[in-house]
Amino acid sequence: MSASVGSIPDGALNATDYPGPPTALRRGPYASLVPGPHEATFMLYTDDPDNSLVLRITADRGAVALAQLELPPGSLAPGRWNLVNVTFCSDGVYTGVEFAGLAPSWNGTLLWGSRGQAAGALSALG
Repeated sequence: MSASVGSIPDGALNATDYPGPPTALRRGPYASLVPGPHEATFMLYTDDPDNSLVLRITADRGAVALAQLELPPGSLAPGRWNLVNVTFCSDGVYTGVEFAGLAPSWNGTLLWGSRGQAAGALSALG
């Protein structure tokens, strides 16, 4: 099986047939956060419902864990864009905040983002 991870012309990140070991398929954007509640929205597309993915939000370029959400097989509807929201609270001011997707393995195609849109969005709540 061959694997590829890279960008496609419409701006989405494309990971195809990634055999493992677990690795980050997407990192960034490197944002800054103020204290308080936040919601991150991940835009994900797959053609295989049996894939699993772990979404992680960290600060200080991975040194501080802020949130993690495991998406087991069957969590993403195949053949359409899925919006996955992760709500979390920042207890301080952080820089180097990244939004990562970790996959133990991946069959088929995973896309992050869509034509004319970023791979995700971050909103302050409250």
